[in-house]
Amino acid sequence: MASGLSRCGSIAVDGASVYWTEMGDDNSLGSLKKVPIEGGDPVILASDQGIPFGITLDVGSVYWTTAKPGAIVKIGKNGGPAAVLASGLFLPAGITASAGAVFWMSGRADPARPNDDPGISEVMKIPSGGGMPSTVASLQVGPDNLTPFSMTSDATNVYWTSDPNNMVPAMNGTVTTIALTGSKPLTLAAGQPRPGGIAVDDTSVYWTNIESGTVMKVAK
Repeated sequence: MASGLSRCGSIAVDGASVYWTEMGDDNSLGSLKKVPIEGGDPVILASDQGIPFGITLDVGSVYWTTAKPGAIVKIGKNGGPAAVLASGLFLPAGITASAGAVFWMSGRADPARPNDDPGISEVMKIPSGGGMPSTVASLQVGPDNLTPFSMTSDATNVYWTSDPNNMVPAMNGTVTTIALTGSKPLTLAAGQPRPGGIAVDDTSVYWTNIESGTVMKVAK
């Protein structure tokens, strides 16, 4: 459907188009693009983006994360001006939209840690029309903990994979869920060999394990 792209990040689809992020390289900034689902020429929705990665959709808009600067950005599916919903974030990664809000994972700097180690990872949300961000859950990151990676949602919950950091054995990854309104996180699967992408349907949660090359499933 498209070729000659620059370090593709994440992908999303609706009934009309396929959308993706391109992270760029040493010589160019990243971009957000789409192509008709039946094929055709790619369309640039947003350019000059600083390492865009995660992407999600709702009925009328596309949302994505950028790492430099750390931000959550929104644009209409047919283009137009892009709006920054949240800024000043520490390496936001997974993102999802549900129930009129946008959820994402990002770090919160800890002065006792190096600049590239967030110390705390947070599940954050903001109304899809804009407003004040709020914290759904705070998760410690450290030698015995995990760094959230990919995210998805349904009408009631957010789900994410947590990837072991360099100080944790690769078999210690988890799949976790929390209510959209916030609650205590629930671990759905533990002992996973570096879980990556995640998806849900009406009854189950599915994810990939990078180290073992497997696709897994668990009941919600």
